Amino acid sequence: MSAGKFPQVWECETFERIARAAFPASTEFYLSRATGISRRTVEKHLRGEAKPSADHCLAYLAAGHFGQRLAAAFLPAAAGDQLADRGQGSDESRGTEPLTEILRARHAG
Repeated sequence: MSAGKFPQVWECETFERIARAAFPASTEFYLSRATGISRRTVEKHLRGEAKPSADHCLAYLAAGHFGQRLAAAFLPAAAGDQLADRGQGSDESRGTEPLTEILRARHAG
């Protein structure tokens, strides 16, 4: 994976389905507000006109429940136990790294 690019698992249809389920009305507007990514850029990602940069991926993944659903769909091996067990103790008590740290390490490597 080259620097700044999303892993090859990117699927626009999956991203759009999860985004529209999380924000059924005004998806682009609310996803933009939740992530700090411009509305036009969010629209491009939803339509598949552009793949998100690594920074945009992290912003999407950090967007609360939407980010958790997105991680579960795209990164099941990296996020599986953390997301499946959410609410059953903290990450520290299970000895796992927060998902954003896992993704940053993968991006840097």
